[in-house]
Amino acid sequence: MGFSFSASQRGHRSRLDVTPLVDVVLVLLIIFLVTAPLSLSYLTAQATVPEPDPSAPTIEPVRVNFFADGSIVIRDGATEVKTYRVNLARTLFPVLEKRATGKIVLVDVSDTVTYGDAVSVMDTIKGVGAEAISLAVNTELSTARK
Repeated sequence: MGFSFSASQRGHRSRLDVTPLVDVVLVLLIIFLVTAPLSLSYLTAQATVPEPDPSAPTIEPVRVNFFADGSIVIRDGATEVKTYRVNLARTLFPVLEKRATGKIVLVDVSDTVTYGDAVSVMDTIKGVGAEAISLAVNTELSTARK
């Protein structure tokens, strides 16, 4: 504790020195930060992963292959339809409409397709009625078309 005396003021004015208090608090903080991970090391997370239901049918997605020249191949099981980007909505709509459930589309994009074009095609697919869209970049598509 420190005192300061001033001749201009009457009496004495006491001032508390908080530096040792701050030092002690910082040391305690460091001690707790170091010991906290050690005290929690005995806790382990236990999660159970549910088994897949073998009786549930697996839904095969509609595959849409998009190439850099704007051509698109739509595969739905054994059916394969070739079209261009401007006709994608008109061609994909009947394919998705004949599915009662599982309107899932897997989009294979050539590695030379720009990001904006890929997003535009996925936006068109979503607008046609796809419930879920997955994107798979496949470098073999661009070499297969050459």
